[in-house]
Amino acid sequence: MKSIKVTSFLLCLIIYTLFAVGKILPIFLLGYMLPVNTLLAVLLASIFFYFGTINVRDLTNITFLYIPFAMVFILSSFDTQYQEYAMAKLDGALFFGFISSILVAAFVRLSGFEGAVKSFIYTALVMLFLTVIYKLIFGFFDRNVRFFLNGPIVFGWLMSMAAIASLYNFFSLEKRFYLVSFFILFISVFWTFSKGPILSLLICCTILISSFGLQKKVLKIISLMLLILFLILNSDVPQVNRIMMALDYSNNTEASHGSIGSRLELYLDTLRIISQNLWGGVGLGNWQYYNQSNFIYPHNLILEILSELGVLLGGGVLIYILLLFYKCPRELKLIMLFMFLALQFSGDTTYLYFFYSIPIAGIALSLRKKIDNNVFS
Repeated sequence: MKSIKVTSFLLCLIIYTLFAVGKILPIFLLGYMLPVNTLLAVLLASIFFYFGTINVRDLTNITFLYIPFAMVFILSSFDTQYQEYAMAKLDGALFFGFISSILVAAFVRLSGFEGAVKSFIYTALVMLFLTVIYKLIFGFFDRNVRFFLNGPIVFGWLMSMAAIASLYNFFSLEKRFYLVSFFILFISVFWTFSKGPILSLLICCTILISSFGLQKKVLKIISLMLLILFLILNSDVPQVNRIMMALDYSNNTEASHGSIGSRLELYLDTLRIISQNLWGGVGLGNWQYYNQSNFIYPHNLILEILSELGVLLGGGVLIYILLLFYKCPRELKLIMLFMFLALQFSGDTTYLYFFYSIPIAGIALSLRKKIDNNVFS
């Protein structure tokens, strides 16, 4: 049993690394194009084939679920003016997402739902520990210093998902370890000073906590969360101003350029692009050639999809995403909701694998009706 847990943790560590890098195509590293993630994916697939947890039925279900995305994104890529960026979007939205769903499904079959989620929480805590050491050496509060494997936003996403899983496990299993891990991961998200992950995590935690009613332990968690928020927002760390800017709708200064208010100009300009290219869109990766800013994407998933794919194809993608949300296992809905909210603040379609690769794996597994849909318990 212990060897299985160690194996599960090590495999989850590789999956975490895959998600952190977020590509399946070769990446530019040390002056060369290296297939780092491709090799990791092949290694994982080989291990899962050895254990017999990748099977034809799962592959068939996952392939079927990705067909609508493949048709839309590949069709839209024909009109691109920037082949490299369009290929990166296809990688994140389609190729890597597809591979990720297969690997996650195989990992769940090997470890079980409860074991897979436990391994993810342990992995997030280990990666947080390594990140703290890295940041202590190179700049603990400097957002320009990478959070070990990631930038602050992607790191915030991963820690947030682990925090949500920890909180749910605490309510379901009533083990204090998960409450401790939740608060550690919760605080780590604020450490990134990234407003998208912070606001999305607060919303999802509020939904999750409210779903369990006003129990005594719920009130304690709310009190601790409010205390942590008070201490963070009243600290002397200069970067806390980034969080406060989330409530600032003025975009007249350079300092507020990263706030929600500063995004309003991008959103309005994107609405103009949509109205002028209503049905067919501007093509995958072409938003940057039609907007009036220096950005290459609008920092809002819905607006990006509608502007680049058009109302017909883009609207179809959004409706299909709603269908996936409806069909995915109950507990995964909160993870999906978190990423949907987070992608309205930061990130583009190259990060869509975060949004639906895990839910699609859950749907593919639940279609076989051999595993209980309760993922986190």
